[in-house]
Amino acid sequence: MSRIELKDKLRAIIIGMGIEAGEITGVRNKINIQVYILTDFWESIKDANPIIFTFLRDGVPLYDRGIFMPWKQLLQMGRIKPSSEAIELYMSSGEQLLERVRFKLKEIGMEDMFWAILTPTQAAIMLYGIPPPTPKETPEVVREIFVKKEKLLEETYVNTLEAVIKTRKELEHGDRKDMSGAEVDKLLADCDKFLKRIGQLFKEIQQVKEEENIVRLYDTAVTMIRDALKLEGIDKVDDAELVSTFEDELISKNRIAAKYLRMLNAIIKAKKDYEAKKLNRAEIERVKKDSTEFSTALLEYIQRKRGRELERAKIRVKHGSKFGEVILLESDAFIIKDVDQQPKEVSKAKITEEGGLAAVTESTQEELESALASSAIPPKTFIKEKIFEDLKRIFGKDVEILVNY
Repeated sequence: MSRIELKDKLRAIIIGMGIEAGEITGVRNKINIQVYILTDFWESIKDANPIIFTFLRDGVPLYDRGIFMPWKQLLQMGRIKPSSEAIELYMSSGEQLLERVRFKLKEIGMEDMFWAILTPTQAAIMLYGIPPPTPKETPEVVREIFVKKEKLLEETYVNTLEAVIKTRKELEHGDRKDMSGAEVDKLLADCDKFLKRIGQLFKEIQQVKEEENIVRLYDTAVTMIRDALKLEGIDKVDDAELVSTFEDELISKNRIAAKYLRMLNAIIKAKKDYEAKKLNRAEIERVKKDSTEFSTALLEYIQRKRGRELERAKIRVKHGSKFGEVILLESDAFIIKDVDQQPKEVSKAKITEEGGLAAVTESTQEELESALASSAIPPKTFIKEKIFEDLKRIFGKDVEILVNY
C-alpha cells in the first residue's frame, strides 16, 4: 500500500485504541494522538521541524524498540546535523570559550581559542551545504567560497583564522615555547572580531539559501502539479496555462481545496519577487509554510488517485483458505498467491494479446514496488476468457474471483 494509505490505517487503529483507553480510565477526550511513520519522522528531523525536535528533546518513551532513544541522545549530543540545534551549539560555543581564554594559561587558552573560531566557521560551511573540512583545510575553503565566490567575507578574517591555527600548531609541536601577553591579547581581540563577523556571515548565508530555496519550492510545486494533471489525462501544459489548468481541472472540480490555488499564486509571486530582488523575510517564511502544505496536499491527492487506479488493476482471488492477488500493469502482471504471508512470495508473468498470463517466473517485492512506481496503470482493466484458464493453472482448480473484496 502507499505511504499515505499506511498512515491513514495506522491512525485509525491507534485513535481507536486511544478512545478505548479513555473509556477504561475515565479520562475521555484528553488524549491527543499524533501518528508518524518513520520516513515522515526522519524527514522532519532533517528539515529541523520544531515540533519534532521538541518531541525528541522533551519526550519520555513508554515503549521503544531502539528507535527513539538513539535519536534523542544524538540530538542531545548535537550530532543530528545540520540541525539548527547543532549549528547554534557551535555558534554559541565561541563566546563561552573565548571567555575562558582570559582566565587560563596561555597554552590552554590557545587551544580554546582555536576551537572557538573553528567550530562556528565549520557551522557556517555546513549551513552553506558543504561537509566540514579538516582544520588545516578550513581557511582555504572559507577563502574560496565566502571571499572569492560569494564575496560575503573579507580576507582579513581568513588571515585571523590562519594565524590562530598556525599558533596552535607551533605550540602543540613545541616550535614555540611561550607567548607574550601582548600576542595573546591581540589574537584574543582578533578572535572576538572574527566571531562577530562570522555571526553576521551566518545570517547572510541563511538569507541567500532561503532566497534560493524559493526557486526550488516553485520548481517542486510545478512538478507536482504536472504529475497531478497527468493522472487526469493531461500530459502537456504550457507554463503560461499551468495555473488556469490547475484551477479548471483540480480546484473547480473539487478535487483539491480552493485555498491551494491561493498558495500556488503566493509561491509564484515569491519567485517573481526573488527574481526582482524584492523578496523579504516575512514572505520567505510564509511561502515556506505554504509550500509544505501545498506539496503535502498534492502528494496525498496523487497517492490516493494512483491507489484508486491500482485497485482497478487488481484481480482478487480465493483458493482454498488463502487469498491472492493478480496486479495487471501495462505488459506485465504480478502474482501474489497469499496476501497474508510475510514476506510475500511474488511471481511475474507476461500479459498475452489474448489477455492470458504466460511465462510465469519468480519475482520480488522490490521489483513489484519498482514497477508500481514506474509503470503506467491502465485506465481500464479487461478480464478476458483466457485469464480464467491461467488463474486455474496458477492457483488451482478451486480458484474463485472475488468481487468488491
